[in-house]
Amino acid sequence: MVNRVRKGNRSLLKAKRLAEECGFKVGKVEFRAKYRKDKDLFGLFDQIWIRENTVKPLFVQVKTNKKPTSKELEKYLDFAKKYRQFCLYLVFFDRKKEPMIFFIYPKGIHKLSKNEFKSLVPMLEYDNTIAYFQNLIGNDVIIGA
Repeated sequence: MVNRVRKGNRSLLKAKRLAEECGFKVGKVEFRAKYRKDKDLFGLFDQIWIRENTVKPLFVQVKTNKKPTSKELEKYLDFAKKYRQFCLYLVFFDRKKEPMIFFIYPKGIHKLSKNEFKSLVPMLEYDNTIAYFQNLIGNDVIIGA
């Protein structure tokens, strides 16, 4: 039987490695306590990624072997719209190298490959990131405005 906490920690470590590959510093905000109800930041996020010269931090949720439902992604989209923030929803699968990456920003949600995400990172340095992002990816929004 697999220990779920260990498995989750492995996914958090993979996410941290991805962040460091892209030049981010990672802050772990997930809390573990016996009687604590909310373990995540704002009840949504496991990590915060920051990078020099970027306009905003990335709020990151990490999951293992479980694709998000559209209802679940809507919660993250609502957060992004309300606070005008960028979010990442990462899903790591056992025996697969590539994670499933959802980039969530105030105008919508895009599913990205690892390489697409890496090419997006330098664009987070600009004030008008949303315009750059739409030019890069196009208007194939999964869920959005």
